[in-house]
Amino acid sequence: IWNNWWRHPERFILLVIGMLTISSTLSYFVGVTESSNGTTEDILQKRWKAAYHIVVRPEGSRSVTEQDGLLEPNYL
Repeated sequence: IWNNWWRHPERFILLVIGMLTISSTLSYFVGVTESSNGTTEDILQKRWKAAYHIVVRPEGSRSVTEQDGLLEPNYL
C-alpha cells in the first residue's frame, strides 16, 4: 500500500482530502442532530402538562371500592 501511495502521490492527496471532507461533514451533521434534539426536548418540556388533575374530596367521601383497596393508585 505504501509503495502504491509513493508512486501515485496525487491519489494519496485526494484520499486524504476525501477523508477530511467526509469526517468534517459527518461531524457537522452529528452536531446539527444533537442541537435539534435539544431544541425538541426544550419545546416539549415547556408545553408539558399532567395527564390528569388531582382530585381533592372531603374526608369520608370515598367509595366502597376505594376503601377496600380495589383500585390502582392514581385511578380517577
